[in-house]
Amino acid sequence: MFPRLLATTARDCGLRALGSSRRYSCTGNVCRKALRFAVRQCALTSTMTSGPRNEPTSLASMSGALAETLERHYGVDPRPLFIRAGLDPSMIGKAGARYPFSALRKLWQEAAQCTGDPCLGLVVGRHLRPGNTQVLGFAWLASSTLEDALDRWLRYHRVASTAAVFQRRAEHGLAVYSFDAAGGVEPFPIMLGEASLAALIAMCRRASTEDFAPIWVRLKRPDPGQRLRYEEWFQAPVEFGAGENAIALQIGDIRQPLPAGNPELAGEADKWLARMLAQVDEAEVVAKVRELLTQLLSSGNATEREIAHRLNRSVSSLQRDLRKEGTNFRNLLEETRRGLAEKLLTDEGRSIGQAAFLLGYSDQSTFSRAFRRWTGKSPGRYLKEEAGGVAPPA
Repeated sequence: MFPRLLATTARDCGLRALGSSRRYSCTGNVCRKALRFAVRQCALTSTMTSGPRNEPTSLASMSGALAETLERHYGVDPRPLFIRAGLDPSMIGKAGARYPFSALRKLWQEAAQCTGDPCLGLVVGRHLRPGNTQVLGFAWLASSTLEDALDRWLRYHRVASTAAVFQRRAEHGLAVYSFDAAGGVEPFPIMLGEASLAALIAMCRRASTEDFAPIWVRLKRPDPGQRLRYEEWFQAPVEFGAGENAIALQIGDIRQPLPAGNPELAGEADKWLARMLAQVDEAEVVAKVRELLTQLLSSGNATEREIAHRLNRSVSSLQRDLRKEGTNFRNLLEETRRGLAEKLLTDEGRSIGQAAFLLGYSDQSTFSRAFRRWTGKSPGRYLKEEAGGVAPPA
């Protein structure tokens, strides 16, 4: 039953072929119409299944690779795992749907425990299909070269996931591509790093040749004691316990023309991907404001004007973006201060005066009045109750 659900990912995008494991060419009016339908569906139907609206998210369809691997490779029904993680499995087949990363982390933990396979990430990455990444997958296949495809992923990877950072650098004449957790995101589950690199190689092979291979692979995870499985898949030496999740590619290899390259269709996909990226970035403005407030509160410079400046927006543009998200700067300032206040007083053991300073209040009495408004208690009484009757320092 679950495979039928997974098949709707490509079908709902108008890209049934993207769900297949074979290579194919992106030519003709049918393919062009499929692309146009797909990108419009994905761009207009972005939704999130659960969790805080402003936390990092990933395309729900990308979890289709994990679901399919669990069922077909391990004989595990993925639905209970998704549900325990707080995810609606039907969202996998909905174009543009997104899952919150905190729930995805739980899902991977559930899957690792259920399968008992320390190489789960490698297996899942091998089974990622272009259709799992929706319009990005189509743009990848329509690219003229692998370098062109990788450049698209560099530009638009946040459409796939805002929890990850994908980067390129030059090292000893090689093109090195790395995945890591985005700023403010807890480190990836170790299996996600290897899944990302395995998926990247799988996509390269699907677009070019089956024997495409990197020069070397570096993984942050410790050696699981199954090095041969990794080196057989990557067809390259693998370093475990490295400082990054990265692969090195020969520049000459990634500049070879691809048989399915279609600049016209790739360019059309680019236009829609740019719009989708703008939507993703706009939806994250609240999270960015919260992050900047946390950084700037103790400096006394956590003003609306300063936040707007750091986000490369005018104050009026920031206000407009926040209104679209159903909030405003004053509310976010209050919410951020309240969330940090209890953490500073209890978890970090700060005095009331220290907490007032770190939250950007001009004096302790102003902070105390705000704290009473939030909790119905003075900071002193709150701490006394938390400490079981012991009076806190002022």
